[in-house]
Amino acid sequence: MNIKLSVCAIVLSVIANMGFAADIAGKGDVVVVDLQAAVLQSTEAKEKIEKLNATLAKDESDLIALRDNIKKMDERYKRDAAVMSTDEKHKLEKEREEKIADLNFQAKKFQKKKGDAQQELLRDMLPKVEKAVTSLMEEKKYAMIIRKEAILMAEPHLDVTKSVYEKMNQLSQ
Repeated sequence: MNIKLSVCAIVLSVIANMGFAADIAGKGDVVVVDLQAAVLQSTEAKEKIEKLNATLAKDESDLIALRDNIKKMDERYKRDAAVMSTDEKHKLEKEREEKIADLNFQAKKFQKKKGDAQQELLRDMLPKVEKAVTSLMEEKKYAMIIRKEAILMAEPHLDVTKSVYEKMNQLSQ
């Protein structure tokens, strides 16, 4: 009896899905979009990313300078260790450890600042991408637009990411 119920449930599920698919097919295409790619390809996001990179450039160069300073300390230690006093060695080792701790702290701070700025950019752009997707859906009479990340496989012609960022650029003018 359980087998009959299972078979009936499967048959009903298949029939229901076929009806759903036919209903969608009659209303228009089902397409996919990579929202993150659409946002990042938009002109506004590119400009914001450029400004962000300019803002972060000094912090990044400070990190590089600190890393280079530690390398120079390592080279000095290797080169002069034989002629250094024990106190000089300990002093250099302590200074090196402090600089490494500072580098690690500054690097984490930099990564957090960069990640927060990127998340803020995506949050700011979300209403704009939603507006573009909605507008595109109404214009093209799509039955459904699905996030590309949710799809295992789709034919390339079903990807409307380019159309979305072009619509975003159009709407921002």
